[in-house]
Amino acid sequence: MFEINVLKGSSSIGGNKILLSFEGRNVLFDFGYDYSVDKQYFDTFTKARQNRGIHDHLALDMLPRLSIYRSDIITKDCSETCASFPKVDLDALFVSHAHMDHMGMAGYLDAKVPFIGTPMTLVLMKAIEDTSEMIGTEVAYYGERSHDGDFLLKSKGSNIDYIGRPLISTSSSDGLDDFLDLSPTKRKIRRDKCGNLDDLDFGAKCFMVDHSIYGAAAFGVDTGDGWVVYTGDLRDHGMNGERTTQFAKEASKIHPKVLIIEGTRTSRDEELEDVTENDVERRCLEECTDVDGLIVADFGPRNFERLETFKRIAEKVGRELVITPKDAYFLDAMRSADGTERLDDLRVLVPNKDLQHSTELRMLGNIDASKISPLDIKRDPDGHILCFSFYDLPHLLDIRPDRGLYIYSGSGSFDEEQDHDFERLDNWIRLLGMRKVGFEMGEREGRRGKRVKEPLFTPGFHASGHASKAALKKMIDTIRPEYLLPVHTENGSFFREEISSVPRENIILPKDGHPIVFS
Repeated sequence: MFEINVLKGSSSIGGNKILLSFEGRNVLFDFGYDYSVDKQYFDTFTKARQNRGIHDHLALDMLPRLSIYRSDIITKDCSETCASFPKVDLDALFVSHAHMDHMGMAGYLDAKVPFIGTPMTLVLMKAIEDTSEMIGTEVAYYGERSHDGDFLLKSKGSNIDYIGRPLISTSSSDGLDDFLDLSPTKRKIRRDKCGNLDDLDFGAKCFMVDHSIYGAAAFGVDTGDGWVVYTGDLRDHGMNGERTTQFAKEASKIHPKVLIIEGTRTSRDEELEDVTENDVERRCLEECTDVDGLIVADFGPRNFERLETFKRIAEKVGRELVITPKDAYFLDAMRSADGTERLDDLRVLVPNKDLQHSTELRMLGNIDASKISPLDIKRDPDGHILCFSFYDLPHLLDIRPDRGLYIYSGSGSFDEEQDHDFERLDNWIRLLGMRKVGFEMGEREGRRGKRVKEPLFTPGFHASGHASKAALKKMIDTIRPEYLLPVHTENGSFFREEISSVPRENIILPKDGHPIVFS
């Protein structure tokens, strides 16, 4: 007998926190940040207070009410409440990939819990931690905190070593431990070497899958009463789409008792259905050919597959690809996972002297030959493609292009606030005198009959990071689990209506915090 409790993420896109309990063991699949709750309370200027530790996210019900958290981030005014939570001794956290909605709250978990991921996921998680200051991303190491009165926390001191978390890599990697030892400050990281799956006292399997971030994986756990397989996020139309196809074949061989599957696109229209990463490359290459002036490529954070797409495009159209210091740091870090050198022939934009001393550039080492300034680009706009996002746009004021092309190659807008972001982006593009592709601004009827602007996206410039309805159905038909649990979806009913390879009564639509027992 075993139990699955979808703590968070049963009927929302992201924020997955799934607890599997079996034979006296407890493991988590992902521990992500829930942006659907975040946007109800926070914005760019209103954020959870880091010196309150666990308090704010607990008060907003963004963390499960279980006794599974680090003791040093529990403020005195929270200690009695946290002590009343049911105690769960966690044996492991399986991290499917390094997107925030799947790992962005893992830093809160008890420091003794081993985190399991592919070498690439472990590297990317540490790089995220190196370049941010949030408790939730303290996934590879952390600086212990102490109480500062009843309500606040403070660092125990900048001269005390960081404590490394126990990490388990799904495969060996020569440079992994060296990178995990690398500290962003003068404080050393005190840690043990990475373990491997054989160190676990239960059966587990890792299956590489295709997603919009490198290193993504599905996992299987042997409960003694059948295998439970968790897909994480996946697709079959990226450059590594064959990985997802192979995962389905391999997973079918262990005859899963339960398949926990993502269903992101079951609630969305399917205009991206047939758009592959190859399609995106062809479309963007067409637009980048014979452009007069600077080209700006805008795509999602840590979508390094798309970045490499624009690197190939830059080579074909005789331009240099320019990236931010943060992207450069991530690309260099990834070499520790797979040995691939990704910085060759790239330029790194350093807009001002302040950034000369940024964490990213300090940890990158000597890249002087790759650095480029806004003035360099201003002198030769026809020679460059600049990888920027909305938040980098003020730096374009230093370049001041008066012509050129802005390519939006990211995901769509999913709420009114994001619509406003695209309206601001459109203002920037018009200010800079650039032509844009990938979206146009239209209008719709808003509140009280007022006309409001909304972005209309052009197909072909973005490929989704998630499987289509048809791909999900094919995957389930191949794996043929005994039970099916959809998560990461706003339309779980799709699976009951469209899936015939699993009996309808065995397709269970979970609810957050409601355990499901299997025997």
